[in-house]
Amino acid sequence: MTANASVLVCLAHGSEETEAVTTIDLLVRAGLNVVTASVESDGSREIVCSRGVRLLADAPLVEVADNDFSAIVLPGGLKGAETFRDSPLLVETVRQFHLSDKIVAAICAAAGTVLVPHDLFPVRLLADAPLVEVADNDFSAIVLPGGLKGAETFRDSPLLVETVRQFHLSDKIVAAICAAAGTVLVPHDLFPVGNMTGFPGLKETIPAEKWMERRVVWDPRVKLLTSQAPGTAMDFALKLIDLLVGKEMARDVAAQLVLAPGIYDYQA
Repeated sequence: MTANASVLVCLAHGSEETEAVTTIDLLVRAGLNVVTASVESDGSREIVCSRGVRLLADAPLVEVADNDFSAIVLPGGLKGAETFRDSPLLVETVRQFHLSDKIVAAICAAAGTVLVPHDLFPVRLLADAPLVEVADNDFSAIVLPGGLKGAETFRDSPLLVETVRQFHLSDKIVAAICAAAGTVLVPHDLFPVGNMTGFPGLKETIPAEKWMERRVVWDPRVKLLTSQAPGTAMDFALKLIDLLVGKEMARDVAAQLVLAPGIYDYQA
């Protein structure tokens, strides 16, 4: 971003004045061009902030939304954030900033009140390749993350199921966390023998004789590693490091993360 870049700061009745004015002031001091826009539905430019301070916006949002800005700022203040949330124009403007790889900056109530309900920033990961292109490569382990919808896709993919089966038959590590164990491994009977755990809320998807009430379960008989939920992901990953590289490396990684001792104690 260059020094003469423009920033759009949105305002509405109830916006938090300290957050708005402080941001505007510092951006102007840095030589940036700041445009303030009223998100009020009637286009009123005079904004009464959360503590009664009155600000005069440069323009209604509708007049400037399509201008070329490098960033958009959403101050907090619950009432103002709710107006942002309920404004189709504001929501679409934020969406277009995001899709155009521009900065979206939200403070205080604005993030949870505006961005989350409209799912404006879903987490997206870019896979290195489709499974079909790499399934036959030489890997030491396969990992199946949880998340019920994703696990159901795994379950319904003949290629994924056969890939897991081949890992198991080749005496390689299969690692499944949360919903993946009960949703993928059990229905296809991929591990007729083998203790496992999974998401406690889906405990009924795992046969009682296989279930273990532990954060992480490693069954060396079948080289199956399972774990319960996002909160056990650290333990899960550290145990996988232990299995693939060794306990010393797992201990080194745990030390870097300043972890409290878990089910596998990697503290020095």
